[in-house]
Amino acid sequence: MIAGKRAAGFAAALCLLLALLCAVPAHAADDDDRFQGKTWDEVVEVFLSERGIDPEKVALGYRNTVTGEEHFLNGDIYHMAASMQKVPLNMVYTERVRSGEMTLNERIGGYPYAKALELTIVDSDNDLAYRLWMKLGGFREYRSMIVPYMTDDPDSLDPIFFRDNYFTARQMIHCLNLLQTESERFPGLIDMMRLAEPKNYFNYHEQSYEIAHKYGYLKVLTTQYINDCAIVYTDEPIVIVMFTLSLPKPYDALADYAQYHTELRRAEEAQVTPSPSPSPSPVPTAAPTPTPAPTPTASPAPVLERDAEALPVVAAVAAAAAILLLACAAVFLHGRRHRK
Repeated sequence: MIAGKRAAGFAAALCLLLALLCAVPAHAADDDDRFQGKTWDEVVEVFLSERGIDPEKVALGYRNTVTGEEHFLNGDIYHMAASMQKVPLNMVYTERVRSGEMTLNERIGGYPYAKALELTIVDSDNDLAYRLWMKLGGFREYRSMIVPYMTDDPDSLDPIFFRDNYFTARQMIHCLNLLQTESERFPGLIDMMRLAEPKNYFNYHEQSYEIAHKYGYLKVLTTQYINDCAIVYTDEPIVIVMFTLSLPKPYDALADYAQYHTELRRAEEAQVTPSPSPSPSPVPTAAPTPTPAPTPTASPAPVLERDAEALPVVAAVAAAAAILLLACAAVFLHGRRHRK
């Protein structure tokens, strides 16, 4: 009976040992499979393929606001922005507040501007957004005012920019980068974006880092536009955008896209080795190119090495497992001597 109990205990200890040895290395290997030695374009290609997403149905953008590294998929193709346009709209007003041209108490559409800012960003009030751009002189005048927020090359803008609610991924990334790097020019706007939709769009799945975002939703007959753009507060803040066109699971796609980039940044923060490049890396003041949308292999990107942060954890688990194995062996040998 005693020998049986000891054998069972020994077997249980071995099972625990196996679990300890397998758990952490499997996670590290998973990170390696997704990111190690791959460019942003390659990572995104796998991301879309795994989810069965047609690359023609999305437009994607990414920028590191510290290094200026940026990447795009279909970055220069115009897409319906929906309520994401409320970010540059409120940049006009918050910059006027900063300059003293107006105050947060100035009434617009029946509300003090401070409340209008909250309602258009957090609650995405369309009627109030309409009143905001009408106060600027109408839609076309409003679009002309936001040009400096959207691009460094006004001549590259398509006429559709001024007559309808369309942006490109490159323009949204330019806008978000300016908002993050010169946030003092736009008081209160990012704070409202932090409060918007805490459980949906990029936040549909729980994220590892804080996100300040503005989503966009529009459905016209059977066509569905569901988008999001965000500042993600990783160690070096990044800005991301994703336009979608009638995807079967748009909220999962948005949340997974955000999560991929936070995990990619975590791997980069651990250890990054730049890949050889025939030209200098882009800098924050580089003007966007007017050429057609880049292909998934167009731009150089960093190549990620093995996640160095995982190594101490693996070593600690291995040491604990070794101690457990020695203890089990000692108990087993003691039992044998006792029976003799």
